[in-house]
This record gives sequence, C-alpha cells and structure tokens, in this order.
Amino acid sequence: MKTNTILSALALAMLLTTACGKNEITNEKGYPLSVTLNVTREGDEATTRATYNESTKKLSFSTGDQLFVFGEDIDVAGNFAGALTWQSGGTFSGTILTSNPYSGTAEELFADAEYTRAALLPNGYEGYGYIQIGNPGTSSAYVYTNFLNIYTNTKTEAVEQLSYESANAYSNPDGFALSPQNAILNFRFLGLPPNTDISVFFKCGVVKRIDKTFKTDGSGTISFLTMIDGGINTSDFDLIVSGYQYSFDSRVLEAGHIYTVSRNVPSTP
Repeated sequence: MKTNTILSALALAMLLTTACGKNEITNEKGYPLSVTLNVTREGDEATTRATYNESTKKLSFSTGDQLFVFGEDIDVAGNFAGALTWQSGGTFSGTILTSNPYSGTAEELFADAEYTRAALLPNGYEGYGYIQIGNPGTSSAYVYTNFLNIYTNTKTEAVEQLSYESANAYSNPDGFALSPQNAILNFRFLGLPPNTDISVFFKCGVVKRIDKTFKTDGSGTISFLTMIDGGINTSDFDLIVSGYQYSFDSRVLEAGHIYTVSRNVPSTP
C-alpha cells in the first residue's frame, strides 16, 4: 500500500491515474487468452497484501482477490485487459481479452508488449467504490478509482478496500512484482459517549479524506481506517473528532505499513 500516485496517467490506452477517473481500452471486440501467472511482492517481507488476518495482524491474499492485468502490444495483439482470480500462494489465473487475434501464449504477449501493468484488486472492492473494474470481461475494461470513498469503520473491509498494489512490468517466470502504494491509518478514539454519532473530519494536505459521522460502540469508542499516500508527512494532517482538533508529531509514512493511532477524546473540545 504505498501512494501519492494512486494511479498514473496513461499514454495510449490505459494507465492508472492520480486522483479519480477511468482509463479505458477503446476497442470493443475481444479475443480470449487464458492466463496463469505468479506474482511476487516488493518489500515488507510480503506482510502487506489484500486481506487483513486478525490472528497474524498481517495482510495476505485471500479467496476473491483479483489481479487486473492490462497493456498494449502494438504489432499483433493490440490492447488487452482482464481480471485474474487468486488461486493459491502467489498464483492468479483467468482470461484476458485482446483487441486483435493473437495465437501466442500469455507469457509471450506480456514479454513482447510495449507496456504491461497489473493492479491488485482485493476481495470485495466493487462494493466500496474505491477501486473498481468497469466492463469486466471485455477488452474495453478499465480501472476506476475514487478518492472520496477511502474510509470505512469496519477493519476487515477497510483493509480489503485499501490494500492497493501495482506493478509496471512483467518478468517471466516471476510474473509481476507488486508494489504497495499506500499506508493504512488505523484510528481508534476512546472516552466518547456510548452509542452516539460523532463527527469526524480528516484532511491530508489539500485532500479531504473523511467528513462524516461514526457511531460509537457501547464503551464510547469509534474505530475506522483510511489510506494515506506513501511518503506523506503526518505534519500535513488536519484531524477533528467531536470538535477537538488533534496534532501529530512529524513522521513520514511508508507505503505498505499499517499505523495505529489511539487517542482519548477530551470531554470538552
């Protein structure tokens, strides 16, 4: 999860972008090509991936995780895109569609393509609105991102939603080396009235990340997670909970790491 660039602008057909938007392969037709590949992960001893494991406190691949693969082979296959489903270990398989007929293997296509990209799309992402595949199963598929939906108050869903990783190149036989794009902030605020709606406003630099209410539990606690670009300094944070503004020591957040912030909320702001 590393990040000030959530998705980078693409030149010809499709790349990932920096704030929100969709990037499309424009061809309407598609020719299926079966794909099975392995992915590796850069950094953090593979502790930061798709789905949060409560017992190990780590992130790992899980059923339903998908790898969105796309690129362009100008000479033969044209544009190509597809979503591969996690099988086991680091193996993903499925079908991509090429815009032109192609008789080679997926490995040959990836090796010959002018560019090949991959983005990890964790299980359940469609429901959260942050990272989505539009037109899945077609060669006009695209990746869509929305910075306005990057928070949640359910830990497991949040980590699934926010664990965005990408790779810019394919290498046979290793496949794609995923690189985490973001850091995750795990906020926990205590000492609030039980079962009460509490306003939360959180901004990082000029980007508003959260502006909503969360309901406290029976002990007067609220918990929520959000994603922050890797390399962001906590001195850029602007956080107000129940009318009380918090300050942070200066610290640069590393993509691929989870940071826990636990504070008591004063009774009087």
